[in-house]
Amino acid sequence: MLFVIGVAGPSAAGKSSVVERIVSAIGSHRCALLCLDLFYHGLPVGSNPLEYDFDSPNAFDFEACAETIKVLAEGRSVSLPSYDYVRHQRCGPEITLSGSTEVLILEGILTFYHERVRELLHLKVFVDEDADICLCRRIQRDVVERGRAVDVVLAQYEKTVKPALDNFINPQKRLADLIVQRGVENVIAIDLLVKHIAMKLEQRGLNRLYSNLHEMPLTGQVRALHTCFRRSDASRDQFIFYVDRMIRLLVEEALNMLPFRAKRVTTPTGDVYQGFSFTTKLAAISVSPGGEAMERGVREVIREVRIGKVAVVAGACGDRLIEFRRYPPGLARRKLLILLPVLDTGATLSTVLADLARLGCMQSSMIVLSLIASPEAIATVCNNGWTSVRLVVSAIDRGVNEHGLVVPGVGWFAERYFGTERFDLPPV
Repeated sequence: MLFVIGVAGPSAAGKSSVVERIVSAIGSHRCALLCLDLFYHGLPVGSNPLEYDFDSPNAFDFEACAETIKVLAEGRSVSLPSYDYVRHQRCGPEITLSGSTEVLILEGILTFYHERVRELLHLKVFVDEDADICLCRRIQRDVVERGRAVDVVLAQYEKTVKPALDNFINPQKRLADLIVQRGVENVIAIDLLVKHIAMKLEQRGLNRLYSNLHEMPLTGQVRALHTCFRRSDASRDQFIFYVDRMIRLLVEEALNMLPFRAKRVTTPTGDVYQGFSFTTKLAAISVSPGGEAMERGVREVIREVRIGKVAVVAGACGDRLIEFRRYPPGLARRKLLILLPVLDTGATLSTVLADLARLGCMQSSMIVLSLIASPEAIATVCNNGWTSVRLVVSAIDRGVNEHGLVVPGVGWFAERYFGTERFDLPPV
Protein backbone atom coordinates (compact mmCIF):
# COMPACT_ATOMS: atom_id res chain seq x y z
CA MET A 1 0.00 0.00 0.00
CA LEU A 2 1.51 3.31 -1.12
CA PHE A 3 1.52 5.97 1.60
CA VAL A 4 1.25 9.41 -0.04
CA ILE A 5 2.50 12.52 1.77
CA GLY A 6 1.81 16.02 0.50
CA VAL A 7 4.19 18.86 1.43
CA ALA A 8 2.98 22.39 0.66
CA GLY A 9 4.10 25.88 1.62
CA PRO A 10 5.45 29.17 0.29
CA SER A 11 8.24 29.31 -2.22
CA ALA A 12 11.65 29.10 -0.47
CA ALA A 13 10.05 28.18 2.87
CA GLY A 14 12.28 25.12 3.16
CA LYS A 15 9.99 22.42 1.77
CA SER A 16 12.78 20.64 -0.09
CA SER A 17 15.01 20.65 2.98
CA VAL A 18 12.25 19.15 5.13
CA VAL A 19 11.61 16.47 2.50
CA GLU A 20 15.33 15.66 2.35
CA ARG A 21 15.38 15.22 6.14
CA ILE A 22 12.39 12.87 5.95
CA VAL A 23 13.94 10.80 3.16
CA SER A 24 17.24 10.60 5.03
CA ALA A 25 15.47 9.30 8.16
CA ILE A 26 13.09 6.88 6.42
CA GLY A 27 15.53 5.67 3.77
CA SER A 28 15.76 6.63 0.11
CA HIS A 29 15.07 3.01 -0.87
CA ARG A 30 11.56 3.35 0.64
CA CYS A 31 10.69 6.84 -0.67
CA ALA A 32 9.98 8.42 -4.04
CA LEU A 33 9.89 12.18 -4.56
CA LEU A 34 7.45 13.89 -6.91
CA CYS A 35 7.73 17.64 -7.41
CA LEU A 36 4.60 19.54 -8.39
CA ASP A 37 6.79 21.70 -10.63
CA LEU A 38 7.03 18.72 -13.00
CA PHE A 39 3.41 19.42 -13.88
CA TYR A 40 3.79 23.03 -14.98
CA HIS A 41 1.98 23.54 -18.28
CA GLY A 42 5.04 25.45 -19.41
CA LEU A 43 5.34 28.96 -20.78
CA PRO A 44 2.90 29.44 -23.68
CA VAL A 45 4.52 30.12 -27.04
CA GLY A 46 5.17 33.82 -27.53
CA SER A 47 4.55 34.68 -23.86
CA ASN A 48 6.85 36.89 -21.84
CA PRO A 49 8.12 34.99 -18.77
CA LEU A 50 8.14 38.28 -16.85
CA GLU A 51 4.40 38.65 -17.43
CA TYR A 52 3.36 35.00 -16.94
CA ASP A 53 1.99 33.98 -13.52
CA PHE A 54 3.88 30.81 -12.53
CA ASP A 55 2.29 30.84 -9.05
CA SER A 56 -1.31 30.67 -10.22
CA PRO A 57 -3.19 27.35 -9.96
CA ASN A 58 -3.82 27.69 -13.70
CA ALA A 59 -0.09 27.17 -14.29
CA PHE A 60 -0.26 23.51 -13.15
CA ASP A 61 -1.68 20.37 -14.73
CA PHE A 62 -3.26 18.93 -11.57
CA GLU A 63 -5.15 16.24 -13.47
CA ALA A 64 -1.87 14.79 -14.80
CA CYS A 65 -0.44 14.92 -11.29
CA ALA A 66 -3.41 12.97 -9.89
CA GLU A 67 -3.13 10.34 -12.63
CA THR A 68 0.57 9.92 -11.90
CA ILE A 69 -0.12 9.29 -8.21
CA LYS A 70 -2.85 6.77 -9.06
CA VAL A 71 -0.51 4.85 -11.39
CA LEU A 72 2.16 4.68 -8.70
CA ALA A 73 -0.44 3.58 -6.14
CA GLU A 74 -1.27 0.68 -8.48
CA GLY A 75 2.34 -0.46 -8.29
CA ARG A 76 3.35 0.69 -11.78
CA SER A 77 6.42 2.79 -12.58
CA VAL A 78 6.16 6.24 -14.19
CA SER A 79 8.55 8.29 -16.34
CA LEU A 80 8.13 12.07 -16.51
CA PRO A 81 10.11 14.87 -18.22
CA SER A 82 11.83 17.21 -15.77
CA TYR A 83 11.15 20.95 -15.83
CA ASP A 84 13.68 23.45 -17.17
CA TYR A 85 13.44 26.61 -15.03
CA VAL A 86 15.49 28.63 -17.52
CA ARG A 87 13.46 27.76 -20.63
CA HIS A 88 10.21 27.39 -18.63
CA GLN A 89 9.29 24.13 -20.33
CA ARG A 90 8.93 20.44 -19.49
CA CYS A 91 11.79 19.40 -21.69
CA GLY A 92 14.54 18.15 -19.40
CA PRO A 93 15.81 14.57 -18.96
CA GLU A 94 13.20 12.03 -17.89
CA ILE A 95 12.68 11.18 -14.22
CA THR A 96 11.58 7.62 -13.47
CA LEU A 97 9.63 6.78 -10.31
CA SER A 98 9.42 3.16 -9.23
CA GLY A 99 6.04 1.57 -8.58
CA SER A 100 7.54 -0.54 -5.80
CA THR A 101 8.10 2.40 -3.45
CA GLU A 102 6.37 2.47 -0.06
CA VAL A 103 6.20 6.25 0.43
CA LEU A 104 5.52 8.93 -2.17
CA ILE A 105 6.21 12.56 -1.22
CA LEU A 106 4.55 15.20 -3.40
CA GLU A 107 6.13 18.62 -2.82
CA GLY A 108 5.05 22.00 -4.20
CA ILE A 109 3.55 25.38 -3.40
CA LEU A 110 -0.02 24.28 -4.22
CA THR A 111 0.05 20.60 -3.27
CA PHE A 112 -3.27 20.79 -1.36
CA TYR A 113 -5.03 23.16 -3.76
CA HIS A 114 -6.69 20.76 -6.22
CA GLU A 115 -9.39 18.53 -4.74
CA ARG A 116 -8.55 15.45 -6.82
CA VAL A 117 -4.88 15.58 -5.81
CA ARG A 118 -5.76 16.37 -2.20
CA GLU A 119 -8.01 13.29 -1.92
CA LEU A 120 -5.04 11.07 -2.80
CA LEU A 121 -2.92 12.39 0.08
CA HIS A 122 -2.84 10.39 3.31
CA LEU A 123 -0.82 12.99 5.23
CA LYS A 124 -0.69 16.74 4.52
CA VAL A 125 2.27 18.78 5.83
CA PHE A 126 2.52 22.56 5.47
CA VAL A 127 6.02 24.04 5.81
CA ASP A 128 5.81 27.65 6.97
CA GLU A 129 8.39 30.41 7.25
CA ASP A 130 8.52 34.18 7.69
CA ALA A 131 7.74 35.95 4.40
CA ASP A 132 10.89 38.12 4.55
CA ILE A 133 13.12 35.08 5.00
CA CYS A 134 11.37 33.37 2.06
CA LEU A 135 12.00 36.42 -0.13
CA CYS A 136 15.71 36.55 0.77
CA ARG A 137 16.10 32.86 -0.01
CA ARG A 138 14.19 33.27 -3.28
CA ILE A 139 16.46 36.10 -4.42
CA GLN A 140 19.58 34.10 -3.62
CA ARG A 141 18.26 30.97 -5.35
CA ASP A 142 16.97 32.66 -8.52
CA VAL A 143 20.07 34.78 -8.97
CA VAL A 144 22.63 32.02 -8.33
CA GLU A 145 20.86 28.93 -9.70
CA ARG A 146 18.61 30.35 -12.41
CA GLY A 147 20.65 33.32 -13.65
CA ARG A 148 18.04 36.01 -13.01
CA ALA A 149 18.62 39.64 -12.06
CA VAL A 150 17.63 40.89 -8.61
CA ASP A 151 15.25 43.54 -9.96
CA VAL A 152 13.51 40.89 -12.09
CA VAL A 153 13.06 38.61 -9.07
CA LEU A 154 11.64 41.47 -6.98
CA ALA A 155 9.26 42.56 -9.75
CA GLN A 156 7.95 39.01 -10.13
CA TYR A 157 7.54 38.69 -6.36
CA GLU A 158 5.48 41.85 -6.13
CA LYS A 159 3.34 41.09 -9.19
CA THR A 160 2.52 37.38 -8.83
CA VAL A 161 4.33 35.63 -5.95
CA LYS A 162 2.97 37.72 -3.07
CA PRO A 163 -0.66 37.73 -4.35
CA ALA A 164 -0.51 33.94 -4.83
CA LEU A 165 0.89 33.55 -1.31
CA ASP A 166 -2.08 35.45 0.14
CA ASN A 167 -4.80 34.04 -2.11
CA PHE A 168 -3.81 30.42 -2.74
CA ILE A 169 -0.81 29.18 -0.75
CA ASN A 170 -1.39 30.28 2.84
CA PRO A 171 -5.11 29.31 2.82
CA GLN A 172 -3.90 25.70 2.46
CA LYS A 173 -2.85 25.78 6.13
CA ARG A 174 -6.38 24.95 7.23
CA LEU A 175 -6.20 21.74 5.19
CA ALA A 176 -2.91 20.57 6.70
CA ASP A 177 -2.58 17.74 9.21
CA LEU A 178 0.69 19.20 10.47
CA ILE A 179 2.25 22.67 10.17
CA VAL A 180 6.05 22.78 10.45
CA GLN A 181 7.06 26.29 11.49
CA ARG A 182 10.61 27.47 10.68
CA GLY A 183 11.13 24.66 8.18
CA VAL A 184 14.12 22.41 8.66
CA GLU A 185 15.15 24.24 11.83
CA ASN A 186 12.15 22.76 13.64
CA VAL A 187 13.84 19.46 14.46
CA ILE A 188 11.21 18.44 17.02
CA ALA A 189 8.33 18.69 14.53
CA ILE A 190 10.33 16.85 11.87
CA ASP A 191 11.28 14.13 14.36
CA LEU A 192 7.61 13.64 15.30
CA LEU A 193 6.70 13.55 11.62
CA VAL A 194 9.35 10.93 10.86
CA LYS A 195 8.19 8.78 13.78
CA HIS A 196 4.59 8.97 12.55
CA ILE A 197 5.63 7.89 9.06
CA ALA A 198 7.72 5.05 10.48
CA MET A 199 4.72 3.88 12.51
CA LYS A 200 2.55 3.92 9.38
CA LEU A 201 5.11 1.84 7.49
CA GLU A 202 4.94 -0.78 10.22
CA GLN A 203 1.18 -1.10 9.82
CA ARG A 204 -0.22 -3.59 7.36
CA GLY A 205 -2.65 -3.06 4.52
CA LEU A 206 -5.28 -0.34 4.65
CA ASN A 207 -4.40 0.58 8.25
CA ARG A 208 -1.45 2.45 6.77
CA LEU A 209 -3.71 4.64 4.66
CA TYR A 210 -6.65 5.37 6.94
CA SER A 211 -5.95 6.58 10.45
CA ASN A 212 -9.56 5.95 11.57
CA LEU A 213 -9.39 2.25 10.60
CA HIS A 214 -8.53 -0.27 13.30
CA GLU A 215 -8.07 -3.89 12.27
CA MET A 216 -7.82 -6.28 15.18
CA PRO A 217 -4.44 -8.01 15.57
CA LEU A 218 -4.48 -11.29 13.65
CA THR A 219 -3.87 -13.53 16.64
CA GLY A 220 -4.17 -17.29 16.53
CA GLN A 221 -7.56 -17.06 18.27
CA VAL A 222 -8.94 -14.53 15.76
CA ARG A 223 -7.82 -16.61 12.79
CA ALA A 224 -9.19 -19.81 14.35
CA LEU A 225 -12.61 -18.24 14.96
CA HIS A 226 -12.77 -16.94 11.40
CA THR A 227 -11.82 -20.37 10.11
CA CYS A 228 -14.68 -21.94 12.07
CA PHE A 229 -17.52 -19.63 11.09
CA ARG A 230 -16.42 -19.08 7.47
CA ARG A 231 -16.67 -22.80 6.63
CA SER A 232 -19.44 -23.49 4.14
CA ASP A 233 -20.28 -26.80 5.90
CA ALA A 234 -20.56 -25.25 9.37
CA SER A 235 -23.95 -25.95 10.95
CA ARG A 236 -26.09 -23.03 12.04
CA ASP A 237 -25.32 -23.76 15.70
CA GLN A 238 -21.59 -23.80 14.97
CA PHE A 239 -21.85 -20.60 12.94
CA ILE A 240 -23.69 -18.79 15.76
CA PHE A 241 -21.34 -20.07 18.46
CA TYR A 242 -18.12 -18.93 16.78
CA VAL A 243 -19.60 -15.68 15.44
CA ASP A 244 -20.81 -14.76 18.94
CA ARG A 245 -17.33 -15.35 20.34
CA MET A 246 -15.81 -13.14 17.65
CA ILE A 247 -18.42 -10.42 18.23
CA ARG A 248 -17.58 -10.35 21.92
CA LEU A 249 -13.87 -9.90 21.16
CA LEU A 250 -14.76 -7.15 18.69
CA VAL A 251 -16.85 -5.28 21.26
CA GLU A 252 -14.06 -5.57 23.83
CA GLU A 253 -11.64 -4.14 21.26
CA ALA A 254 -13.97 -1.18 20.72
CA LEU A 255 -14.24 -0.56 24.45
CA ASN A 256 -10.60 0.54 24.48
CA MET A 257 -11.62 3.48 22.27
CA LEU A 258 -14.32 4.72 24.62
CA PRO A 259 -13.63 7.40 27.23
CA PHE A 260 -13.11 6.36 30.85
CA ARG A 261 -13.54 8.33 34.05
CA ALA A 262 -11.30 8.08 37.09
CA LYS A 263 -13.00 6.27 39.96
CA ARG A 264 -11.87 5.34 43.46
CA VAL A 265 -13.31 2.21 45.06
CA THR A 266 -12.76 0.53 48.40
CA THR A 267 -11.68 -3.12 48.22
CA PRO A 268 -12.70 -5.88 50.72
CA THR A 269 -9.38 -5.28 52.52
CA GLY A 270 -10.48 -1.75 53.33
CA ASP A 271 -7.89 -0.21 51.01
CA VAL A 272 -8.61 2.18 48.15
CA TYR A 273 -8.07 1.25 44.52
CA GLN A 274 -7.68 4.07 42.00
CA GLY A 275 -9.32 2.84 38.81
CA PHE A 276 -11.60 3.75 35.92
CA SER A 277 -15.30 3.50 35.14
CA PHE A 278 -16.93 3.18 31.73
CA THR A 279 -18.86 6.06 30.23
CA THR A 280 -22.57 5.65 30.94
CA LYS A 281 -23.79 7.64 27.95
CA LEU A 282 -23.49 4.82 25.45
CA ALA A 283 -25.81 3.49 22.76
CA ALA A 284 -25.59 0.77 20.14
CA ILE A 285 -27.31 1.08 16.76
CA SER A 286 -27.88 -2.22 14.97
CA VAL A 287 -28.32 -2.04 11.21
CA SER A 288 -31.00 -4.60 10.32
CA PRO A 289 -31.02 -7.41 9.65
CA GLY A 290 -27.44 -8.53 10.35
CA GLY A 291 -26.69 -6.00 13.06
CA GLU A 292 -29.28 -7.56 15.35
CA ALA A 293 -27.01 -10.60 15.63
CA MET A 294 -24.47 -8.40 17.41
CA GLU A 295 -26.82 -7.01 20.05
CA ARG A 296 -26.40 -9.88 22.51
CA GLY A 297 -22.61 -9.63 22.34
CA VAL A 298 -22.82 -5.92 23.16
CA ARG A 299 -25.13 -6.53 26.13
CA GLU A 300 -22.85 -9.28 27.49
CA VAL A 301 -19.86 -6.94 27.51
CA ILE A 302 -21.52 -3.61 28.31
CA ARG A 303 -24.15 -3.88 31.01
CA GLU A 304 -25.71 -0.42 30.70
CA VAL A 305 -26.28 0.18 27.00
CA ARG A 306 -29.25 1.52 25.10
CA ILE A 307 -29.89 -0.19 21.76
CA GLY A 308 -31.58 1.30 18.71
CA LYS A 309 -32.31 -0.08 15.25
CA VAL A 310 -32.23 1.21 11.70
CA ALA A 311 -33.08 -0.43 8.35
CA VAL A 312 -31.92 0.72 4.91
CA VAL A 313 -33.44 -0.16 1.52
CA ALA A 314 -32.53 0.56 -2.09
CA GLY A 315 -34.34 3.45 -3.73
CA ALA A 316 -35.73 3.50 -7.26
CA CYS A 317 -32.54 5.10 -8.56
CA GLY A 318 -30.24 2.68 -6.74
CA ASP A 319 -29.61 5.08 -3.87
CA ARG A 320 -30.08 4.09 -0.22
CA LEU A 321 -33.05 5.19 1.88
CA ILE A 322 -33.83 4.87 5.57
CA GLU A 323 -36.90 2.60 5.78
CA PHE A 324 -37.13 2.34 9.57
CA ARG A 325 -35.37 3.89 12.55
CA ARG A 326 -35.79 3.69 16.29
CA TYR A 327 -33.06 5.49 18.15
CA PRO A 328 -32.60 5.89 21.92
CA PRO A 329 -33.34 9.33 23.41
CA GLY A 330 -30.52 11.84 23.71
CA LEU A 331 -28.66 10.22 20.80
CA ALA A 332 -26.46 13.24 20.06
CA ARG A 333 -25.06 13.19 23.61
CA ARG A 334 -24.05 9.53 23.51
CA LYS A 335 -21.08 7.55 22.26
CA LEU A 336 -22.40 5.27 19.52
CA LEU A 337 -21.49 1.71 18.54
CA ILE A 338 -22.85 1.03 15.04
CA LEU A 339 -23.33 -2.71 14.52
CA LEU A 340 -22.90 -4.00 10.99
CA PRO A 341 -21.37 -7.51 10.76
CA VAL A 342 -20.31 -7.37 7.09
CA LEU A 343 -19.32 -4.25 5.12
CA ASP A 344 -19.74 -4.94 1.40
CA THR A 345 -19.80 -1.69 -0.57
CA GLY A 346 -20.16 0.84 2.24
CA ALA A 347 -23.32 2.39 0.73
CA THR A 348 -25.64 1.38 3.56
CA LEU A 349 -23.17 2.44 6.24
CA SER A 350 -22.72 5.84 4.59
CA THR A 351 -26.51 6.30 4.62
CA VAL A 352 -26.72 5.45 8.33
CA LEU A 353 -23.82 7.76 9.19
CA ALA A 354 -25.46 10.61 7.28
CA ASP A 355 -28.74 10.00 9.12
CA LEU A 356 -27.02 10.08 12.50
CA ALA A 357 -25.07 13.22 11.58
CA ARG A 358 -28.33 14.90 10.55
CA LEU A 359 -29.60 14.26 14.08
CA GLY A 360 -26.59 16.06 15.56
CA CYS A 361 -24.30 13.09 16.29
CA MET A 362 -20.60 13.90 16.02
CA GLN A 363 -18.35 11.75 13.81
CA SER A 364 -15.87 11.40 16.64
CA SER A 365 -18.61 9.80 18.78
CA MET A 366 -19.29 7.00 16.27
CA ILE A 367 -17.54 3.62 16.24
CA VAL A 368 -18.51 1.08 13.58
CA LEU A 369 -18.10 -2.60 14.51
CA SER A 370 -17.83 -5.14 11.67
CA LEU A 371 -16.61 -8.72 11.56
CA ILE A 372 -15.56 -8.50 7.92
CA ALA A 373 -15.05 -5.53 5.60
CA SER A 374 -14.07 -5.15 1.97
CA PRO A 375 -11.44 -2.63 0.81
CA GLU A 376 -14.16 -1.04 -1.35
CA ALA A 377 -16.36 -0.33 1.69
CA ILE A 378 -13.49 1.12 3.69
CA ALA A 379 -12.48 3.39 0.81
CA THR A 380 -16.10 4.47 0.26
CA VAL A 381 -16.50 5.50 3.89
CA CYS A 382 -13.05 7.03 4.47
CA ASN A 383 -12.86 8.87 1.13
CA ASN A 384 -16.30 10.45 1.44
CA GLY A 385 -15.80 12.65 4.45
CA TRP A 386 -16.22 10.14 7.30
CA THR A 387 -12.61 10.47 8.38
CA SER A 388 -13.36 10.82 12.11
CA VAL A 389 -15.70 7.82 12.32
CA ARG A 390 -13.67 4.92 13.71
CA LEU A 391 -13.97 1.56 11.96
CA VAL A 392 -13.18 -1.50 14.09
CA VAL A 393 -13.02 -4.71 12.04
CA SER A 394 -11.71 -8.18 12.77
CA ALA A 395 -10.74 -8.90 9.12
CA ILE A 396 -10.39 -7.11 5.78
CA ASP A 397 -11.14 -9.44 2.88
CA ARG A 398 -10.13 -9.40 -0.77
CA GLY A 399 -13.09 -7.58 -2.33
CA VAL A 400 -16.70 -7.80 -3.52
CA ASN A 401 -17.94 -10.21 -6.21
CA GLU A 402 -20.63 -9.71 -8.87
CA HIS A 403 -23.34 -10.80 -6.41
CA GLY A 404 -22.44 -8.10 -3.91
CA LEU A 405 -20.83 -10.56 -1.50
CA VAL A 406 -17.49 -10.02 0.20
CA VAL A 407 -14.98 -12.68 -0.86
CA PRO A 408 -13.86 -14.98 0.61
CA GLY A 409 -16.39 -13.70 3.15
CA VAL A 410 -19.11 -15.70 4.92
CA GLY A 411 -21.90 -15.72 2.34
CA TRP A 412 -25.25 -14.23 3.34
CA PHE A 413 -24.64 -13.46 7.00
CA ALA A 414 -28.22 -12.86 8.20
CA GLU A 415 -29.50 -16.01 6.47
CA ARG A 416 -26.84 -18.17 8.13
CA TYR A 417 -27.22 -16.61 11.57
CA PHE A 418 -31.01 -16.43 11.84
CA GLY A 419 -31.81 -19.50 9.70
CA THR A 420 -34.18 -17.50 7.50
CA GLU A 421 -34.59 -17.04 3.77
CA ARG A 422 -32.07 -14.69 2.25
CA PHE A 423 -32.97 -11.04 2.64
CA ASP A 424 -33.14 -9.32 -0.74
CA LEU A 425 -31.54 -6.17 0.58
CA PRO A 426 -28.82 -4.13 -1.08
CA PRO A 427 -25.20 -4.88 -0.23
CA VAL A 428 -24.04 -2.95 2.84
